[in-house]
Amino acid sequence: MNTFLIIYLGILLFEAVLSTILKYAWQAEDKWDEPFYNRKTEQERNSSPILKFISDFLAFLVLYNFIIPISLYVTVEMQKFLGSFFIVWDLDLYHEESDEKAQVNTSDLNEELGQVEYVFTDKTGTLTENEMQFRECSINGIKYQEVNGKLVPEGLTDESPDSSTPHLTGEEELFLKAVSLCHTVQISYDQPDCLVGGGDPFSHVNGFTANHMEYYASSPDEKALVEATKRMGVAFTGSNGETMEIKTFGKSEKIKEDHVIQHGLVVDGASLSLALREHEKLFMEVCKNCSAVLCCRMAPLQKAKVVRLLKTSPEKPITLAIGDGANDVSMIQEAHVGIGIMGKEGRQAVRNSDYAIARFKFLAKLLLVHGHFYYVRIATLVQYFFYKNVCFITPQFLYQFFCLFSQQTLYDSVYLTLYNICFTSLPILVYSLFEQLVHPHVLQNKPVLYRDISRNSLLSFRTFLYWTLLGFCHAFVFFFGSYILMGEDTTLMGNGQMFGNWTFGTLVFTVMVITVTLKLALETHFWTWMNHFVTWGSIAFYFIFSLFYGGIIWPFLHTQDMYFVFVQLLSSGSAWFAIIIIIITCLFPDVVKKVFYRHLQPTRTQKSQSVPPLQTQALSCVESLCCYQHGQSGCSRLARLLEQMSGQCQATANNCHATRNSNRSWSDSENFYSNDRSILTLSPIEVTHY
Repeated sequence: MNTFLIIYLGILLFEAVLSTILKYAWQAEDKWDEPFYNRKTEQERNSSPILKFISDFLAFLVLYNFIIPISLYVTVEMQKFLGSFFIVWDLDLYHEESDEKAQVNTSDLNEELGQVEYVFTDKTGTLTENEMQFRECSINGIKYQEVNGKLVPEGLTDESPDSSTPHLTGEEELFLKAVSLCHTVQISYDQPDCLVGGGDPFSHVNGFTANHMEYYASSPDEKALVEATKRMGVAFTGSNGETMEIKTFGKSEKIKEDHVIQHGLVVDGASLSLALREHEKLFMEVCKNCSAVLCCRMAPLQKAKVVRLLKTSPEKPITLAIGDGANDVSMIQEAHVGIGIMGKEGRQAVRNSDYAIARFKFLAKLLLVHGHFYYVRIATLVQYFFYKNVCFITPQFLYQFFCLFSQQTLYDSVYLTLYNICFTSLPILVYSLFEQLVHPHVLQNKPVLYRDISRNSLLSFRTFLYWTLLGFCHAFVFFFGSYILMGEDTTLMGNGQMFGNWTFGTLVFTVMVITVTLKLALETHFWTWMNHFVTWGSIAFYFIFSLFYGGIIWPFLHTQDMYFVFVQLLSSGSAWFAIIIIIITCLFPDVVKKVFYRHLQPTRTQKSQSVPPLQTQALSCVESLCCYQHGQSGCSRLARLLEQMSGQCQATANNCHATRNSNRSWSDSENFYSNDRSILTLSPIEVTHY
């Protein structure tokens, strides 16, 4: 945005310098330098030419300064502050068991939630919630799950008697042995005095069943894995020095630690320290070409260094770090976006984060839905502000060619003041709070749509150039369309009177207010009663204000150039005809362009906008804020507030439940997983091929 402001500052300076030069070029002739109706004073004749040039240049700067959208900063801050409440209000991000809702500690990063390329996450506590259970595993590309204490391929049922010994292939048995040996688990026995000094360290195992053993580990995931292999028939029974013992279906085996099988694609703390110290570039390239990198046994500062390594790479990707403990604080603070988990390891991560959520699984909606919405809204808001200010000031610049660059303003001073404050401010603000290009459930079901807004695509220079040129084109149509209508010596009144200078400027301003408001209406995909109210209300307010402002003599105004001007303008049928024709001329090409591209070259997002109703269950965005994860309706006070705000929060628990149970699917042509090096899938997604 700052780059765009610098470009517009350059446009402002160019217009001011050009106008000043043309003013003196035009006044080189005596008849224009000092016409009979505007004689110079003696002081003006004797003043310094340099001072006069500087004075005129500054006067043109003041005349054109409205092209710099100062009010953009105010609107952006309002949008960020008000928009952050939707994260707090989202009941999909509410955890009922702990009674925790999402927290927003800063609203300055809302749009960056839609630009994340790398996710750095703590594992213990953050991913596992410190409650580990064995679910599934993959052996040689085949998915297995535990059924009645047996390892069974997915989709098959275990039909053997519970007491029978399961039959494992060599690969399956090797996998279980590897898991039962690769760990740092310690064993505690119910009868510790059974081991007599000097005896076999494993002899006591033969005297007790496996139920007498209890595993202890520094990490709950190691304990869960060892307990799972024990249930499946491969039990770790102890270690002594360099020897480890396991029982495979009752048969004891002793294995030296040198022969313990280790698993590759993992970086431990010592290796990471070496990589960050001597091989940063190589390590970074390896990381970029991996779909996931696991770093274990890391110090807190090492976590931050890994984040900084990717963050400062030449591509400058947006990074996100998420964790739940004090040892994650440095990583959270180093990343562009830091998220704390309200877990069991204190509140330091939450207090030092930008956002806080109760569970890791909520990150999916935070990025794929809220991040997507915030980025699209803020990108359109910024581009639209530049567009409408170009439309506003360019006619002022063009008018100088017809008034000898006398710095005569085209618009009344009140219109200059209220254009960005009252006439065009509310529609874009409401748009930036409620706009939804795609239904939120579709965004969650099709993570590939997150790519469409990646790399700041909606705020690219190409998009900026389109909006700027569109503003110039519309401004030319406003000005010259009104000029052609009035022409020279053309009467537009029934009594033969002609329009004057202020009537011409008011005609241009009227067309401009209506056109820029309707342009935003064309960009709006999600209409609420609030959008309708501010869109049509802004146009109506302009007409009502102008009638009162120009229809009454106000005693506190020194001059009232606009008295009866607006009434005179509206009393002309030709003026109404011109307003309609100019507006259609400006917006019709936009409509044709949208229809053309949507039917011939639709984007993935545009395709998703026409998802059949059965896949979305007709739940609106605001309704999705009124549903819990499992479909229960909750927070009735918040629900009533949202209903009053938008009139749409009437989803029942059954509707929520039906929507959440819908299959998550996308077509083969939109494969999200293949060769994706940047965006991690953050929630389990059921892929269904049709």
